[in-house]
Parts: sequence; C-alpha cells; structure tokens
Amino acid sequence: MNYKTRIIFTALLVIFTAHYASAQRTMSGQSSLRASSLFNGRSVCAEAFYERYTLGGYWDAGVTTNNFALPVGNLSVKVADLTAAGGYMHRLAATRSRSLNLYAGGGILAGAELVDPLKEIPDYISSGAKAVDFIYGIYARLCAEWFWSQRVGMVFHGSVPMVFNSYGSVLRWNVGAGIKIVL
Repeated sequence: MNYKTRIIFTALLVIFTAHYASAQRTMSGQSSLRASSLFNGRSVCAEAFYERYTLGGYWDAGVTTNNFALPVGNLSVKVADLTAAGGYMHRLAATRSRSLNLYAGGGILAGAELVDPLKEIPDYISSGAKAVDFIYGIYARLCAEWFWSQRVGMVFHGSVPMVFNSYGSVLRWNVGAGIKIVL
C-alpha cells in the first residue's frame, strides 16, 4: 500500500469508529442479541443471549449448550447440557467511541444434563449416572466486543463455569466467538 492510500484508509477508519453517534450503541437501556459458538476442549457448542446495557456494563439472560464425552471402560459416554444462564458484566475498558469494549463479570446457570442422549450404549452396560439430571452453578466470564458498524459487532469471550451435580467435571472452561446485533 502506498503512502496516500494508508492516509486515506486511516482517516476513514478514524471517522468510521470515532463519530459521535457510535457511542449511542452501548447507552443505558439499549438492548442487543448475541449468538456465539463455544469450544470447550472437546466439542463445539452454542449459546444465545439477550443483553441490555446499563450505565457501567450490561446484564444478560440466555441459553447455553455444552457437549462432551467421558470414558466409561472401553466406551465413551456422550453428555449434553442445556442450561439457562444470566448475569452481569461490568465494563473494564472502552474506546471513546465504544467501538471496542472489554467486560468482566459472572452469573448463575441452571438446567438439565442428558447422559447418552442418543442411546448409543447398550442397556447391559451401566454408566452409573441418571439419564437426565438437574445441574446448577456459577460462572465467571471475560468478554471483548468490537463493533464494525453502528449495530453489528463481533464478540470474543472466555468463561469458567463451575457446574454442580454434573456427571462430568465440576470446573469447566469455554472460549467463544460470535456476533452481536444491537436492537
């Protein structure tokens, strides 16, 4: 890229991200929808959340899936979680235009855990777990959002849920990326 092209590109980038109206996307009371893919070290999962901004962050409520496999003897038992979650994220840092924001926070979750949901293991082999069980827990999350337009942005996050009453591990981790649409 030559010198003039760099200057024009930089000027457009500054105008695009620093104009006054761009800070309105995260104003108190503004709602958004977020859909993300998660990776937990064993599989790719999904989540969808409704979020509402406050003066210093946002609260969210939504649904998360989590899938993994556990060894039982020579077999692998598949486990699927479906949880409802909600919490609060506090804004740690942001650019003046609010096009890039960093949040930290946490929340609670509750839902159902299905052990061998597709019935792949024969009945004569016992996994030692209930077919469906209630799970609950808490989570901590770190999240970065980057808006490339007035209403649409990318979200990158990592979370550490602590899930109780689970057939799998109590302490887990997830990293994810998704899209956020401001309503």
